[in-house]
Amino acid sequence: MLEKIKEGLCYGGMTPQEFHIILGESIKTNYRSLRVYSVLFVLFLMFMSFLDLFVAREMDSNQKYYWLAIVNIAIIYTITRFVHDDDHHKVDFLSYIFLINLYGMGLMIMCAHLEYPTVVLMALLVVLPLLFVMMPYKIMIMTLVVGTLCMISACVFEKGSVMKIDIYYTICFTMISLIEDYISNVMRMHSLMAHYEVKYLSERDLLTKLYNRNKYEEVRDIFPSLAKERVTLVYGDANGLHEINNTQGHGAGDEMLIAVASVMSILLGNHVFRIGGDEFIAVLLDYDDCLIDEQIAKANKQLQEKGYSVSFGYVSMGKEDQSMKALEKEAEALMYKKKQIYYQDVTHDRRHMRR
Repeated sequence: MLEKIKEGLCYGGMTPQEFHIILGESIKTNYRSLRVYSVLFVLFLMFMSFLDLFVAREMDSNQKYYWLAIVNIAIIYTITRFVHDDDHHKVDFLSYIFLINLYGMGLMIMCAHLEYPTVVLMALLVVLPLLFVMMPYKIMIMTLVVGTLCMISACVFEKGSVMKIDIYYTICFTMISLIEDYISNVMRMHSLMAHYEVKYLSERDLLTKLYNRNKYEEVRDIFPSLAKERVTLVYGDANGLHEINNTQGHGAGDEMLIAVASVMSILLGNHVFRIGGDEFIAVLLDYDDCLIDEQIAKANKQLQEKGYSVSFGYVSMGKEDQSMKALEKEAEALMYKKKQIYYQDVTHDRRHMRR
């Protein structure tokens, strides 16, 4: 029971593993929200400052509080320009400073108008929890702190009906905000998880967990811009998959593909794709030929120890020499030459190559 409550307050009902999966996307979402809402709140507060000119005769002006918040938000927005959208700690810190700034403005306005029921702070209690995706307990603690400060201010400084009204509304809006804190964050966290799952299915091969052909074709032409000097494309084709499927069953064939994917991922970098049934591509950036030969030799050795074989062909080019599509065709042609040599070896059973 306690574990369920902990998961609910910390991870919105998700497991810690699921939460960490969406953590990166939630930080990017908060970063975008921070920049957008900074602009919107600056414009809104400037508008409120303009309206304040027409009520200055009826009550004390709030100009200084609006402009203090505007300056602080402008500083936060400026800082975001120097922060990466995946920097967890800095984006979180700026998001909390943004919220504290606005809550602080509401508290200052409340204390400046003790003879009137507070309105601004109650509105902020309802609106601000909707702005960012955060662990529910964190934003709920902030809401409780603000509600408590508002209650203390009402009890200590206000009198009569104003005090009663502010205490009543503080309790009501704090409770509404706490419920809203939890529900809104849980809904957005699960929405991010659903988005992640759809994205994962669209660009991942479910068997090997590698990126699939869709992802490869999406990012293929980006690689030259990521390299300093040269790009290498390694084309691999698993030998004998058809025969393993026929003689040992598709489960054995799946094990072979998983083993090939694992070895290639470990030895040939992060950019490895399964582009077909038994075909794989690895893209290497700024590798020299000696290192590539060494890594391919290691891959062949490890696979042979497991009883598997893969034909590899690779081609390198300068980052602006030719297109990635042309490089792929050259590497594929070299792979087929290696495959022919493999099947011509008398130690292997006769097999039909598949193209």
